[in-house]
Amino acid sequence: MGYVKLSFSWLALVVLVIIWVRILATQNKKIVISIGILSFILFGYLTLWQNNITKKSINEATEMKSQHLLLYPDNCEVSGNLLKLQGKWFEGRQEVTAYYTLESQAQQQYWQANQKTKILTFDGELQAINGPTNENQFDYQRFILTKNIVNSFQISQLQLTDNLNVLKWHQKFLARIHDLRKSWLLKLDHCKQPLGWFGQVLLLGYQSDDFQTISDNISQLGLLYLFSLSGMHVFYLVAGIKKLFSWLHLTKETTNKVLLLILPLYAILGGGALSLTRSLAMSWLKLFSDCLNLRQLRLNTTEAWSIVLIMNLFLTPAAIFALGAQLSYLLTFILVVNRPKNAVLTGIKMSAYSIPLMLWHTFEWNIWTTLLSILINPLFEWLILPSVLLGIFCWPIQFICNYFLKGLVAVLAFLAKLKGMLIFGKPSLFFVLVFLGITFLCENKKHLKTKLTLLILAYVNSFIIIHCPLESEVVYFDIGQGDSTLIRDALNRQVVLIDTGGQLNFNTEKWQERVTQTKGQTIIANYLLSKGLDHIDVLYLTHQDTDHVGNFASLSQSIKINKIAVPAGMEKLASFQVRLKQSINKMSDVSPCFVGYQDHLANDYQLLHPFTTGEGKNEDSLVLYRNINGVHFIFTGDLDQANERKILTTYPQLKVDVLKTGHHGSKTATAPEFVAGIGPPKLAIISAGKNNRYGHPNEETLETLSTYHVPYLLTADVGMIKLIPKDATLSIKTYARGAFYDQSTTTNR
Repeated sequence: MGYVKLSFSWLALVVLVIIWVRILATQNKKIVISIGILSFILFGYLTLWQNNITKKSINEATEMKSQHLLLYPDNCEVSGNLLKLQGKWFEGRQEVTAYYTLESQAQQQYWQANQKTKILTFDGELQAINGPTNENQFDYQRFILTKNIVNSFQISQLQLTDNLNVLKWHQKFLARIHDLRKSWLLKLDHCKQPLGWFGQVLLLGYQSDDFQTISDNISQLGLLYLFSLSGMHVFYLVAGIKKLFSWLHLTKETTNKVLLLILPLYAILGGGALSLTRSLAMSWLKLFSDCLNLRQLRLNTTEAWSIVLIMNLFLTPAAIFALGAQLSYLLTFILVVNRPKNAVLTGIKMSAYSIPLMLWHTFEWNIWTTLLSILINPLFEWLILPSVLLGIFCWPIQFICNYFLKGLVAVLAFLAKLKGMLIFGKPSLFFVLVFLGITFLCENKKHLKTKLTLLILAYVNSFIIIHCPLESEVVYFDIGQGDSTLIRDALNRQVVLIDTGGQLNFNTEKWQERVTQTKGQTIIANYLLSKGLDHIDVLYLTHQDTDHVGNFASLSQSIKINKIAVPAGMEKLASFQVRLKQSINKMSDVSPCFVGYQDHLANDYQLLHPFTTGEGKNEDSLVLYRNINGVHFIFTGDLDQANERKILTTYPQLKVDVLKTGHHGSKTATAPEFVAGIGPPKLAIISAGKNNRYGHPNEETLETLSTYHVPYLLTADVGMIKLIPKDATLSIKTYARGAFYDQSTTTNR
């Protein structure tokens, strides 16, 4: 949790700086005192919150028996044979996530249809939720922390009960609301589509797997903020109730009191979705201030927005680091302060403010986004939202509304295919703040041309820094039980990937298949995109094993692969041809090769193995050798010891500084004669999964490395390993717990 502490230290510092500037800018003593008190309270609260989070987070996995979990039906999700839960753990007095492997399709169907709150009695292992182990990998730890959750259970056995008598009255009341929400989600799931899916997202704050394609298209067009503003339909809800009560001749005071009761209930029905909760809270505060009937306490929209933001910081401090929260609050503020102004100008402003945040989180931007923002903002407010609301609550016109949304989805899919996506990369936090700061200064039209020029220069400068790195790097991804290595030359002159990693599945039936992104997408593609890369010049697939090539097809969906090199004979395998069909690439992109027979694929790489055509097995693995700035690297796939000796016999003068050990540190590879003959190396890299079933790395391999005094780094222990060779020296960085750590510097022989 160390990096979270750092984040909140920065948050507290930013708040104090803002307060300090505000104090200097005002002469009002009451404001100075109020801001000072608020800053003291906020800083103290964040410190207490962080300490509480640290106390809750466990250090070691612990087996527990007969534990109890309060589970609302809308907080469980089924993906294949995996049941994902979120609930109140009674014994630990905290919210946790939990996972259970379903044993049958009947169990799967039961949980998919369940609409009742349950109390689970279970046995399982309590585990800390770990942070990312690769740079710019999706950070699930930070995501789940937005819900104040730090621990999870891996459930081995469970029993259910519908008896809720042990619950307090307010828990029973909440259970009824959650039961109602789940029943509505199921009804919308059986509604005409995509109307039902839009209804789930906009009205109940839930995105199903079926909506993912639509969401991806919206994200690709840079219009993700639409869902951050989805609370706009609260305006229709409040206006509709006021109209109804006016027609019933009820007083304004009575209407406001009813709304004060309804809005919090709807927040629960909405699943606590941040954009919806923000909109409801703002409306509630304004109504409450009106009910007090005191002019000095009456809130305008900007004041309500400010109070809700402060409340969010107190209730879920980590949420402020999420893209959804940042877009929701920032763009809502733009709407609030610009509502009387030109809609086109407002659309441009929303686009301008969202660009830095989108680049920070997604690394890319669509050049059509600004134009689409101008067109779609009124479309969203006056057509999409009304279509969803009318289609769901007025069944006679449901067909018409669904037909309109189908057309919209088709248009979004068409636009998403248009060329226009700019892979910018991830700018530094400094540049993100500069982008936002200059954009904010542009609100004042004075010296506008100068400010816009500075803004453009800032973007260009950041782009050049990302796309023109001055140093080469070799990155060994922590891909789990598998292999994937990236070699990127200075100035991005050449980008080579060796293997893609992949998840092994053992006798999986159709119903057991899980809908999830591969590590090729969440780790490799994310890293490449964050560095401004949209292509791989050459992908070397060392052999046929899934843990080396399984992510190839999914990776190709995100990153263009120009050439693919495989050991000769592997291209004929049915398993490879299936993966190739699932990818964007074609057989014409594939180059089978062995020593003496290969296309000129990547510059400066020497192919050392295989010597003949094979079948893509371990003994046929591609072995690559390269000298990068005076440091010699070798990459051996899963090559066995016998063929390591053949390489040594064929290339007796071979010298290596960095050895990528074969077969994840298995005893079948890394022969003692080979290690001695190539140096011995100055460093060995072992890629293996944490607590893997194979016992990698084997003790025999570690003893061999120890005998020849070769230090090693294991991805399961240190995460991503990044080596920067320069002037015959090697800078070593590892990535764990969400941050880079300098390991050491070695020199070549």
